[in-house]
Amino acid sequence: MYEAKTLGADNPTALLHSMWLICSMHLGTWTGKETHSLQWGDISLQLDDSNQEYILYNTERQTKIRTGVNERNIRLAKPRAYAIPDIPQKDPVGLYKLYKNKRPADMNGPESPFFSQYKKTPMGINKLYGIMKKMMTDTGLPPTDKRIIPYR
Repeated sequence: MYEAKTLGADNPTALLHSMWLICSMHLGTWTGKETHSLQWGDISLQLDDSNQEYILYNTERQTKIRTGVNERNIRLAKPRAYAIPDIPQKDPVGLYKLYKNKRPADMNGPESPFFSQYKKTPMGINKLYGIMKKMMTDTGLPPTDKRIIPYR
C-alpha cells in the first residue's frame, strides 16, 4: 500500500488513510462510530521520560463493547504510537505532525473532528467506512476479499 501511494505522506489521500490506519491499529479505535466521533483533542503529541515522541489517545468514549460498566473492558493504559523517524512513510508522529499542518487552523481546536477533508467539514461516517475498500482498490486487491474487512 505504501508503494501504491495509498498510505504514507505522498498525497492528501494517502496521509488521511495513514492517519485512519494509525488510529485503528496503534490507538485501537474501531473503524465506525468511534472513529467518526474522534475529536482533535482526543489525540495529543507527548514526550516520554527518555524524550521519545509519541501520540497518545487521551479520551476513550464508550462504545458498544467498552460501555464502562464492566471493569475488564476498560483499558488500563492509554494507547500510544511511538515515532519511527527512520521510516518516515510509516512514522505515526511525523504523519500526525504533517496532518496537523495540512488541516485548516480553526480545525485544530480540541472539539474539532479529527477526520476532516482538509476543509472545515468533518468526514462522513460512510466515507470512513469506505477507506479500507478504497485502499484495496487503489492497490489492486479485490475489494471483495473477506480477509480484509474493517469493523463496523
